[in-house]
This record gives sequence, C-alpha cells and structure tokens, in this order.
Amino acid sequence: MRLIICKVAGHRYFDLQNIYSRFPPTYKRFHDIRGGGGEILLSKQHDVEYECLNDYNPHFYHLYFDIKHTPSAFRLSVDFVPESGHLFAINMRTKFWGRRGGSRSCEEGVQEGSSWYDASKLNFMVRNLSVNGNCWQYSPVAAKYYTDRVRSIDLIGERLKNVTVDSLSVGTYLEKPLTQDDFVVINLPTKDTLQRDFKMSKREYQEAVGACLMSDAKIMVIHEQPEEYFSNWSQSVGSTYTISTNY
Repeated sequence: MRLIICKVAGHRYFDLQNIYSRFPPTYKRFHDIRGGGGEILLSKQHDVEYECLNDYNPHFYHLYFDIKHTPSAFRLSVDFVPESGHLFAINMRTKFWGRRGGSRSCEEGVQEGSSWYDASKLNFMVRNLSVNGNCWQYSPVAAKYYTDRVRSIDLIGERLKNVTVDSLSVGTYLEKPLTQDDFVVINLPTKDTLQRDFKMSKREYQEAVGACLMSDAKIMVIHEQPEEYFSNWSQSVGSTYTISTNY
C-alpha cells in the first residue's frame, strides 16, 4: 500500500516499485534521512531490525513524531476541509502567518505564535490542500483526496510504531558509525527548492554529497540529472530523476 503523510513542494513523484527494485539484496538497518512526506519508508515492508525516518526540517520531524505517538488524536484534529479557497487563504495568511510579506516559506510562517503540535496540524493541512504542497495556493483537486489522506493517518501511525524518527542534517547523520549492514536512502532536493523549502545552502548540499561519498554504508541517492558527483556510482536515469547507488 502506498502511504504518504503529505506532499512536499519540489519533491518528485516516485515510481516506488522501480526504487524498491534497486534496493540492495541484504541489509539489516534502513535509514531514510531526507524523509519529506515519508512515502519511501512508509510504503515499504517492515522487514529489517531497525528503521529510521529522518528529516532536518523540524516541521517534518514533528509531523512524524505526532502521528507516531498520537495518530487518532492527530487525525481528529485535521479531519475537516476548508469550505473554499478563500477561507483557506484567510487561515494561512492570518491565523499563523499574519500578513504575508515578501517571499516566505511554509515553515517560516507556521512557526510564529503556534505550538509545535499546532504547527504540525497546519503543516499537514496546507501541504495536502495546496498545489503540489506549495502551502500558498489552494487546490480543489487536492481537496477531493484530502479525506483519504486523513483516513490513512492511523495506518501511518501503526507503521511508524517501531520506527525511530529524528531530525539531523545529512552530514551529521552520516557521521554515525554506519556499516555495510546499513542501507541509507537520500532524496536530495531539486535545485529550485534548495534553500526555500529545505533550508539547505549550496555549501550544505555539497557537504551532504561529500558525506555520501565517504560513508561506509550502502547508499542510494535520488537526485536531479546530471550530477557529476556520482559519476562513478551505478546509475539509473529516469525522466524526472536519477537513482545513484554505491553498491
């Protein structure tokens, strides 16, 4: 079953079966360290001794945490759909953002004057009700599927029950003593959303790539093409992204 917590601006639509077919044949611990909406981990079978869903963005981490620990309460708190795009815009710009000034990310706005739990609820709603998870533009099409997304929260909470959730940068995470028994998946951001949605500077992006190249773990990187850093790795080039692996 395909499970996803929310859409994320700039994230790719994954052919999950294609990705899973390129997993290594053996590993004991699975790490999705730029988890975003969580679909790669959530939709795979729980078939190893350890799994971790990590994202450096604290808003995703708190989504993971709240759904993992209080799925039913979280589901009830988001189980309604704004009546119209106008109401959606009012909620976004006044309740949590105040007046929208300049170009601001979803996370910059949602943090002001709200608890992390309130921020998680809003983050879930706006990403699942907006165009491509961009947080600003209401999508009537997305709204049609919102109820199904809400209904999946209990299933996601059950799936996360034995999953560790964390919020470390890629570089910091890969400083852990990982071995060939560890399999790491990293979905690098698209260049146009690098700093806006993921708080990752170009220097941090390059550091993340460097940490991948130095790690002893089995690593799969999903990235834009072309990406010269992984030219010596095995690569599978698709229409919207490339999968590079070091095994």
